[in-house]
Amino acid sequence: MQIGLALAAVLAIQDVAIIDVIEGKTLPRRTVVMKEGRISAITTGKPPQGAQVVNGSGKFLIPGLWDMHIHLRGGAESIKANDAMLNLYLAHGVTGVREMGGDIADTVFQWRDAIDDGKKLGPKIFTSGPKLDGGKPSWPGSLTVTGPEQGVAAVGQLVAKKADLVKLYFDTLDEATLKAITAAAHKQKLKVAGHLPRNLTVRDSIEAGIDEVQHAYYYLLAGASVAEGSVSREFGERAASGKPMTTEEWARRLLDDYSQAQAQAMVAMLAKNEVWVTPTLDAGNISIGVGAQPYGRDLRARFVPKGIYESWDPNKGRRRPPSDSFRKIRGEMNQRAVGLVRLLRDGGVALLAGSDSGHSNNNIYPGWSLHEEMSLLRDAGLSNAEALRTATINAAEFFKATKRHGSIDKGKAADLVLLDADPLVDIRNTQRINGVVRDGRWLDRQALDQLMIDAGRN
Repeated sequence: MQIGLALAAVLAIQDVAIIDVIEGKTLPRRTVVMKEGRISAITTGKPPQGAQVVNGSGKFLIPGLWDMHIHLRGGAESIKANDAMLNLYLAHGVTGVREMGGDIADTVFQWRDAIDDGKKLGPKIFTSGPKLDGGKPSWPGSLTVTGPEQGVAAVGQLVAKKADLVKLYFDTLDEATLKAITAAAHKQKLKVAGHLPRNLTVRDSIEAGIDEVQHAYYYLLAGASVAEGSVSREFGERAASGKPMTTEEWARRLLDDYSQAQAQAMVAMLAKNEVWVTPTLDAGNISIGVGAQPYGRDLRARFVPKGIYESWDPNKGRRRPPSDSFRKIRGEMNQRAVGLVRLLRDGGVALLAGSDSGHSNNNIYPGWSLHEEMSLLRDAGLSNAEALRTATINAAEFFKATKRHGSIDKGKAADLVLLDADPLVDIRNTQRINGVVRDGRWLDRQALDQLMIDAGRN
């Protein structure tokens, strides 16, 4: 079955309970009317005559979900698989994604524009374009930056491509270059997000102007250790000498000197400077299991495009099974990350839900993993409502797009998810999807299932 681009002149979901994600409450027995891709009315009455009507009785309506950390990459040979992978996000109620860098950036920009223009079905895409990295980039397609002038020029290249943010992937970087990148980006009203250079302290990166930190189990772990200063200095010195510190040693030393007081001070600084955090707890948990479970046994594998799934092979892909010792350390890092999320929440730091799904990121299933991430955030101390906000209104606030996205209000985008159970009672109910509205198009359960089947055929 081909899922078309045509949409009804007027679509209405009748007698549904709206989830107000801002207030964390339910608005019962509403009728949501949509026209030309926008919510045109919210009433307690009947839908307009001639509208395509969806029965929402006994169901719950939430804003479309956002996965704020995915990757579209793998080279030209993986373009078809990445395109098909977008279907999996829609099929799981993810109507928007933030793509955090890869080597098919020009194609991703084309997809973004085609989707926005209504010429292609898919989640709305915000993208960083190519990552910024050092002299020997970790990933193909990255822009090389080794000094302030190159940093400014790289931001200029991203601006020319109309990137939506700047993604950093430096293992080491001097403060002057980091400040030059953030200043150039902020001048163009672009946020700077990504990995923090490990030769700098978290405080150094915050003072240099970073807007967001990814992966709580890595980069915030450093800021919560009293050894951070000495370890970061030595990390930089050894990298410069050609005898780099292993990630295993780096993490072990930081864990050994973890300090709750240091963690609280870091959280206070993040909050004061309005720095966002995307914890990616699920990705941290999944990384421990790479190679521990037989490849190909997960029943979800049949829906993942072949080119994506093959990149997850622990014997042939980029990411190989960790050593037993590092597997143990990663477990400790993940446990600390859960505690840090509690501190971040209590300290008023804005959180985003991101999966880190994509090519070469083993077993992080596109679509499924965002729901797992919200559940883990809830388990870490967020309420159900707070966990839901990380994938809805918080995402819109990050991009200053609350006039169009993030909640169910008149005039906003008709990107919605109809659920069979209340997510304010249990965040896992976001997985009980009855249908999805994307840009005013109604995709019922049969259509969503077909999107998954089609993805698996590529």
